[in-house]
Amino acid sequence: MDITRKTIFFALTVLAVLSVTTALMPLGTAEADCGFPAEVTLYGGQVIEVGTVTIRNDETFLYVTYSTTGGWGLTETHLSVATSLDDIPQTKSGNPIPGKFQYKTEYDPTITEFTYVIDSGAWDDGIELSIAAHAVVELDGYETAWGDGPDFPGRNWATYFTYIVQLCNGGGAE
Repeated sequence: MDITRKTIFFALTVLAVLSVTTALMPLGTAEADCGFPAEVTLYGGQVIEVGTVTIRNDETFLYVTYSTTGGWGLTETHLSVATSLDDIPQTKSGNPIPGKFQYKTEYDPTITEFTYVIDSGAWDDGIELSIAAHAVVELDGYETAWGDGPDFPGRNWATYFTYIVQLCNGGGAE
């Protein structure tokens, strides 16, 4: 009977450890990505490379990661993801309105990396998304920054880029 109690205790201990370990595993690890991530340069003040914006997806979520380099820090990020450029908040003349983007976060103190995790259930594999990734970055002063891509139709230097939702084949790269 002592062996049975010890065996049950051991089994319960192992299950508890496995439960805690599983709960602490990060979502969206590279093994679960579908296809290949895309990365664009994050430009501050139009021409200063201050970091990157990386986008990837798994079967459930879209991940948009802002990363700064060279001592730059993020003070704000604004993100809009849409199936059409026209669906990104803009003025009548075509200038984007970051304050009206779906996702926005402020950081105090500054940080060097942040990831938005977005439910991707509304988008089928293969659909092209328009993405406006805006940030305010700080080093010795503040700069406005945009993820590199084509210009918005308005009269400023704001840019956007596109991403095709990657096909998921059992959660791994195709």
